Amino acid sequence: MSESSDPAPKYRIRPGTFFDVPATTRIYAASFSNEPLIDFFFPTRRQDPLSFFTWSCRRFQRRYWTPGYSLSVVVDKHDHPVGLSWWKRPTQPLTLLQKLLSPSFWMGSVVNAFIDLQEYLFPVQGLNKKNMETFEKAFSAVEPHVLDTPTRQKAHYLSLLGVDPVLQGEGLGKMLLEDGLEKVDDADSAAWLVSLADLEKLYARYGFVEATKVEVEGLHDWKGATNDPIHGFPTSIINKLVDFDDERIKNMDENNVAIQVLSHTPANFLTTETIIACNDELAAAVRANKSRFAGFACLPMGDPMAATHELERCIKEHGFVGALIDNHSNGNFYDGPEYDILWAKAVELDVPIYIHPAWPSENEKEALYSGGNLQSDSSSATALGAFAFGWHASTANTILRLMASNTFDRHPKLKIIIGHSGELIPYMFDRINKATTFFGMERGFAEVMHNNIWTTTSGMFDVHSLRCLLGNMPLSQVMFSVDYPFSDNRLGKEYLETIRREGVLDENGIEAFASGQQPISTATMPRAHDHFHGRHYHAERTTGPVKALNPTKRYLVADKKTLNAESDAGNAGKESRPGDKSPGVAYVWRSRDNRKGRHALAISVDPHKHEATKGPRPSNTYHQTFRGILKMFVRYPVWDVSYDVAVVFTIGSIIWVINGFYSWLPVLNPSTKVSGWAGGLTAFIGATVFEFGSILLMLEAVNENRSDCFGWAVEESVDGMLHLTHAHNCKHAHAQKGTFVKQCSKSLGNDTAESPGNDRMWSWWPTWYELRKHYFFDIGFLACSSQTFGATVFWISGFTALPPILNNLSTPAENGVYWLPQVIGGTGFIVSSILFMVEVQPRWYIPAPGVLGWHIGLWNLIGAIGFTLCGALGFGITHPGVEYALTLSTFIGSWAFLIGSVIQWYESLDKYPIWVDQKIERLGQRKS
Repeated sequence: MSESSDPAPKYRIRPGTFFDVPATTRIYAASFSNEPLIDFFFPTRRQDPLSFFTWSCRRFQRRYWTPGYSLSVVVDKHDHPVGLSWWKRPTQPLTLLQKLLSPSFWMGSVVNAFIDLQEYLFPVQGLNKKNMETFEKAFSAVEPHVLDTPTRQKAHYLSLLGVDPVLQGEGLGKMLLEDGLEKVDDADSAAWLVSLADLEKLYARYGFVEATKVEVEGLHDWKGATNDPIHGFPTSIINKLVDFDDERIKNMDENNVAIQVLSHTPANFLTTETIIACNDELAAAVRANKSRFAGFACLPMGDPMAATHELERCIKEHGFVGALIDNHSNGNFYDGPEYDILWAKAVELDVPIYIHPAWPSENEKEALYSGGNLQSDSSSATALGAFAFGWHASTANTILRLMASNTFDRHPKLKIIIGHSGELIPYMFDRINKATTFFGMERGFAEVMHNNIWTTTSGMFDVHSLRCLLGNMPLSQVMFSVDYPFSDNRLGKEYLETIRREGVLDENGIEAFASGQQPISTATMPRAHDHFHGRHYHAERTTGPVKALNPTKRYLVADKKTLNAESDAGNAGKESRPGDKSPGVAYVWRSRDNRKGRHALAISVDPHKHEATKGPRPSNTYHQTFRGILKMFVRYPVWDVSYDVAVVFTIGSIIWVINGFYSWLPVLNPSTKVSGWAGGLTAFIGATVFEFGSILLMLEAVNENRSDCFGWAVEESVDGMLHLTHAHNCKHAHAQKGTFVKQCSKSLGNDTAESPGNDRMWSWWPTWYELRKHYFFDIGFLACSSQTFGATVFWISGFTALPPILNNLSTPAENGVYWLPQVIGGTGFIVSSILFMVEVQPRWYIPAPGVLGWHIGLWNLIGAIGFTLCGALGFGITHPGVEYALTLSTFIGSWAFLIGSVIQWYESLDKYPIWVDQKIERLGQRKS
């Protein structure tokens, strides 16, 4: 009788291979399908599981080839993985020789490069970029930061354990854990892991004890965290909160929102270090889109001194326009003397402090929102203590406590903002005004409210509340705001329409209410209509080559106005022709054109090849090019700074070409040598002319048109004929004779908003505010600044080139005051030329040979390189052949500058460029 063998085990453990990674990724996604922490990081993973799988799989593929990590899998009888664990064993850094001999090192490098290529070619689209960054930030606090502590470097680390949900409860997780711990024992090592609080008891069964708690930055918004301020809001709101890119901007554009002041949800439980990091992160988002965003600082209000320092840092370093704080910090309402330092700093900086409602403290919950049939953790208690009533009453209490403690007497210029149409104060205004006589205030309640307190609507879109507010507060202290994303921009737009329809405010009042014509900070508070905030409310596409800098190009699909009544009457009997559908037309705003006083138009077909269109030929045709060249001989608009810049640089380039002949020809043929004054004098004159041209270039840059000026009239007659004509009433500051005295710019285009403050005097130099908020982020201004810097330094070489100076310099002195300024100045020219090219490019790395400005930059770049090489070679002038090379580089550079200047001269007279772009038709279809 034979002995029967034991039945084969149903499941077994084996080492995982690289080819198991996709299967184990699916198990990971399934086993953590109900994990709220993963939901916080990836809120769309259920709607878009493929994106989450792709991202996770690539992460695990990288991990597989990371030294020290090992994958174990539980497989069924068919060898299909049904569970997994990732362990990291203690490892020592490999020497260079060990790396070279290690297959893992080579394969890891190949795999990582392949995954990098995948991510570049096929980026994950369905995940929220901000949440992914939060994921990386959160786990960087655990892997490898915590992992790298000396004690844990010597221990095994259990990184992940997961089992197919269908098989959970069958002991597979226990099998994996025990298998890993057995290997740990065999290595005579310790083991550690990171778990959430609710898993502590599970791991305690296997001998794990709590060693430390880790505060993971970025998890304060997770609903599993303590003191969570936004856990009641849906994922859609959270996603909008962390979006600083296309969706937010698109929502703003669709609802005529010119600017948003961004702020973090105040969180007093965060450390000062975390709050500083939050502000730095916000500053980066604001810098990335300066024309549409401003920032309010988050402050650590539990520490008045730290809050004061952080306020000053954010205003001075980040350019924030104020701060937003909770109305209390765990029951502290900021009315003690320790907060005087903060209020004094706000006055010194001339910025407002926005006091925002905070969640009730534990004491408030216990006293006001619990007991009887009301449970403190119920949804009813939460709403009552927050947005239903408690928030507003508590914030009103904060304001009144500041008054009662005489804060506004000690700081009479303190500026405070409150939201939600006054946080109940306007309704109680008269009663509070009478009762506060008991406060002992030097300045009465009404005086403080009318001079120190500004009120915003922030989502309270009720005309009755607004009437009450305006009945007690001057309009100058009332501001429109939306409270996005907790309230939608669309509702704000509809609210303004309701105010207009019901006559609550007239047009001037609505403009003041919606645009902030009464700024609460003369230095830094943003106005929605600052003259340098060029904006197209309905722009179909806004682009720029460098995301961190201001946009350089905008498309605005033109609405086709009907011709005047007389024209309509004359065409009344005509039938529109089938197939003669008028083409798509778009105004094109470009930052370079804006400086040059040019008005571009893009049309989907050639006007001269389309029966239903009447207008000029495209600018790149031979006919229009010849007309442009002819203008150079018959038109002299000397009051146009753009024209002056081009002509001055052309004259300067001609002088440098002459200098090039004087310098290079004698080297080539000594018999052609002329007086020593010829080369030196032409160099001095040429450098001086370039310096003058650069000054004009800066004046052009700071007097660009500040309104949405398009310069074209697009009209459609009743017979369907499209008429394109120049609207000459669109003027720029530098194109009029009288602009050194005064300038008025009119804004054209149906989809633009007229801006108070469009009337703009000639500016010799921008204000510091304009520099910080606009010009330092404007590519054209940076290019002009680099050009002026280069020309100024280069002028030193021109001056020292005069024979009485140059002939008496020692070699070190000659190197220092003649050759070195050429190198530094030429480098300034190179940077300027590159920036001018980049300004007109769709991306910083994609050339734009179809744009005149790009060719101007290219030829100037060649000239700048020639001038720089001349200076660089000058240090070796004593070596044979160097003189020939440096004079030749000057000669070539001079001609390149001349070509670029002539093209710029042509450009300055071509004020109405038009080109064919078939994409415009699609833009128009999207708009309709």
